[in-house]
Amino acid sequence: MKVSIITVSYQSAATLRQTIESVLSQDYINKEYWVIDGGSTDGSLEILKSFGSAIHFISEKDAGIYDAMNKGLKLIHGDIIGMIGADDFYPTNDVISSVVSAFESNQVDVVYGDKQYANPENPEKIVRYWTAGAYQEEQWLYGWMPPHLSFYIKKFSADKNGPYRTDFTCSADYEWMLRALYKNKMSAFYLPKV
Repeated sequence: MKVSIITVSYQSAATLRQTIESVLSQDYINKEYWVIDGGSTDGSLEILKSFGSAIHFISEKDAGIYDAMNKGLKLIHGDIIGMIGADDFYPTNDVISSVVSAFESNQVDVVYGDKQYANPENPEKIVRYWTAGAYQEEQWLYGWMPPHLSFYIKKFSADKNGPYRTDFTCSADYEWMLRALYKNKMSAFYLPKV
């Protein structure tokens, strides 16, 4: 299975290189990586260009983070889609291969895991650990959600789910996952790993 990873970026030169290197260092080979940049003027474009053909990117004005995510969803060609923030990084080099194994073993639409928050000045220091836990439909009623950037979905299922709602300025990721799991009843597997 081919995996497509998307990073949405704007004025993220301070952290973008670490994010890109984290994705490229993953041991899963069959992947493509797209960075959707919102027309940054802080040196991000030079960083993106420095990776040559190892990554794909566009840099143009957008209507916000969810518009940029929708652009990414239209550009990718993989069977599985995941997102990573422009200031995030994978803690190990086997995250994507673990996700692919979970998809292959469980025949589901969605695989999600846990998330760690690191101290920006000392990334080795974990300041919060978000344990998502196994999916149960009624949990949505109590505010549960998986970490969006640990949420991987099959392309076919993402197409069925539709785009992120750009009229939701700060919660379209929550609504998109809610639509996938609760409204569209997509099957999910919890991978207890960051």
